[in-house]
Amino acid sequence: MIMTKSSGNLWTCPECHQTIMYMESKAFHSKAVLEHLYFFHSLSLQTIAELFSVTSPSIVWQMNKYGLERDQHRKKGIHKLTVELTPLVINKYNEGKTVGDIAQIYNIGRQTITSILERAGIPRRHGGRRGPRGPNIAKETQIKIIGMYKDGHTGPAIAQTLNTSEHEVYYTLEYNGIPRRPSRTSTRYYTGSRRRLALDQRYFADINREENAYWLGFLCADGYVSTPESRRTAVSYTVGLRSIDKDHIEKFRSALCSEHKIGAYAGVGSANASYSIAFSSKILVNDLMRWGCLPHKGRKDFGTPNIDSQLLGPFYRGYFDGDGGLWKQTVKNGKDQWRLSCMGADTLINEFGQWVKDKAGLDIVRTRTKHPNSNNPRCEWRCGGNIQVPRVMDVLYNNGKATIYLNRKFLLYNRMKEELASPSNT
Repeated sequence: MIMTKSSGNLWTCPECHQTIMYMESKAFHSKAVLEHLYFFHSLSLQTIAELFSVTSPSIVWQMNKYGLERDQHRKKGIHKLTVELTPLVINKYNEGKTVGDIAQIYNIGRQTITSILERAGIPRRHGGRRGPRGPNIAKETQIKIIGMYKDGHTGPAIAQTLNTSEHEVYYTLEYNGIPRRPSRTSTRYYTGSRRRLALDQRYFADINREENAYWLGFLCADGYVSTPESRRTAVSYTVGLRSIDKDHIEKFRSALCSEHKIGAYAGVGSANASYSIAFSSKILVNDLMRWGCLPHKGRKDFGTPNIDSQLLGPFYRGYFDGDGGLWKQTVKNGKDQWRLSCMGADTLINEFGQWVKDKAGLDIVRTRTKHPNSNNPRCEWRCGGNIQVPRVMDVLYNNGKATIYLNRKFLLYNRMKEELASPSNT
């Protein structure tokens, strides 16, 4: 509140803008001014003192000088005027009027209206002039907000997804009677100790859809997990991913509803620039390890995780996007031929090759090359030919209907299909 003076001995009330004439040297020396603030607006001595930049004892001294009884006024905790206004204020507020509206109607201060409502035990609304009309967004959007929040999404994540403000998200929840979760303690995103950044820690708890089956495969190929036991320098449980494809890292971050930053690394020499993201979460690490994504997996032999057979396609697609290759090569007769390879753990690659053979209906000859270091259980599976390779790729990318994939390889797959379908290749 700001106190303003006009010329001469006129004083303007900052609460109701009423002008009062006084003859004293200072406005707070005036009996009329003190009565107006103390009795009419029910301001405390401290508040009145702050208006005039003086101390509370100065106000008390002036009130005693004029015989203004403070105790009698404060014994009941409310002034006669506010007693008379209480039912009127409550009715107006229940009709949807705001505190500011009511203060203007009765020409009294907002603080007085607030005090009346508090004493009457009337819960305050939030959201300004919308009042009981509810959030200023479509009903369909409100339903989505409530559903996402109940699924464990955070307010900021919901606001970003639905292109609205965090204020609208939280007001929608409050208006619809949805209790707020304690900050940073959602059982889905913040299980365990308090987290600084949002993360769906139970994303890999159950492999039950195309998306998380794909990312499990990609992490088994190109990601890493670490535990305090697996690295002497590790102090936490970490899941990380590094790739030259920034858009793919962004897809992974979005899938886990993460707020973590993506690191960028400049290429050295002929190496391309790369991008990475890492999460510290014991829950996430334990779930991945349960599916076979282990620390130092490059030195270990492991097979395909025990997931629904309908999700093997997305899993192997993720693994191929991480550790597979597709390219065109000129052979001895001078013609171009498409080639495909996938490298990984011995057992998994054999299972991958058998799955491809069964799904593509081919009895193709494959070359399996052991790693030069015989102690390393990694091997490579290869396939070549302008008939076999497209059929294998059709199986991996579900005839182009896959919904999650590495954009760069998916574009290469489509380019191969177009080239082989052109008249020059018939």
